[in-house]
Amino acid sequence: MDNEIKSQNSIAIWKILKQSLLLYKENFYLFITIAIVANSLSLLNTLWAIGNKNFWISCIIELFSLFIFIWASMALIIAVSNRYLNNKITLKECFVKTKGRYWRFVAVNILYYLIIAGGLLLFVIPGIYWGIIFSLAIILVVLEERTDMALFRTSKELIKGSFKKVFLFWLVVIAITLPIYVISFTVTEINKHLAEIL
Repeated sequence: MDNEIKSQNSIAIWKILKQSLLLYKENFYLFITIAIVANSLSLLNTLWAIGNKNFWISCIIELFSLFIFIWASMALIIAVSNRYLNNKITLKECFVKTKGRYWRFVAVNILYYLIIAGGLLLFVIPGIYWGIIFSLAIILVVLEERTDMALFRTSKELIKGSFKKVFLFWLVVIAITLPIYVISFTVTEINKHLAEIL
């Protein structure tokens, strides 16, 4: 077991990225469908805002959108885990397997982000460090159906010895996703202005 962990720790970051891209390519339709489900209500809310200014209806749609987004995030974790292990799984099964885990997932996410926020208040570096070492807790709560604090301990143990690699991976992910968030924010602002003009 120790040799297996050491072998996994020795995998170069570029190999991890290559494996991730290959997994994504082979399961593109499954992953992209879950992503579409995750963001469908947000898109509807944006379209609604263009033609309507009813604040309360937008709030209700946004609330449902958040619920669907969280549900789809769990389904995506299950999908990726199963496909990585070469287990066949359908779109429906990905969502069905989240049953009974929703509020545990929410609770662990809230705790995780509170830990990061607390760390960021302590001169930033603790927030980054805790964010990395506890990052697997939000995945473990879905895959292992646990809610106890041992999730955070397990996350720390799994990342032990690979901190630099996980940090580098985080930087790569941020570099890829940041432009998408900037574009998304810009489009949202444009849509708000369009709504005001209309």
